[in-house]
Amino acid sequence: MSIRTRSWSLLAGAAFALSLVGAPTLAASPSPTDPVATMNAMLDTIAAMDFAGVGPLVCEAHRAEAEAQFTIDTSTFAGLPETVDVQAFIDGLTFTIDPRSVTLISNDGTNAQVDVQATLTVGVEDAAARTFVKQLLESQGQEASDPVIDAVMPELMSQIAKTQDLSNKTEMLFENGVWTVCDSLGANASPGPSGAPAASPAASPAA
Repeated sequence: MSIRTRSWSLLAGAAFALSLVGAPTLAASPSPTDPVATMNAMLDTIAAMDFAGVGPLVCEAHRAEAEAQFTIDTSTFAGLPETVDVQAFIDGLTFTIDPRSVTLISNDGTNAQVDVQATLTVGVEDAAARTFVKQLLESQGQEASDPVIDAVMPELMSQIAKTQDLSNKTEMLFENGVWTVCDSLGANASPGPSGAPAASPAASPAA
């Protein structure tokens, strides 16, 4: 048994990206007194998948870059079958930042640097993943029994469940009365896969 490559690889690339669409807005604010607090607010915002809240935490020089990095063209993922409840799967995604620490390296009142030690883990609830796999298989006219879903689940989890090192020495700037993140977020701060990995066929379960 195999899942059609296009649908499966679209899932792998889109599962994180589409989570930007329905994420809650927490409106985290940069701190007027503490660069460490602003950096922690940034990590909280990423962990909550509140990517619309990233911009206000970033200095003017890097804001457009940050907002572009956390903006996804959802038309890229229009090929997923309509019978598959993508939003239910997205609602089952989890972002966890642990371990995590932010410590102050230097602060002259205008410019500061903080040391971020953090690991982001992207996961998905088992029930949401299993329902998604069942719907995807059924949409393609394939068997969707529990043994088949069990065989497919490792393929899904290997492409969705990721860990990423966010550790970095990050520049901060006191700007317009608050401390802001004023550094290129770069690859380390990107919270998910940048594209769809190649799909590999899932093995049929043993009889």
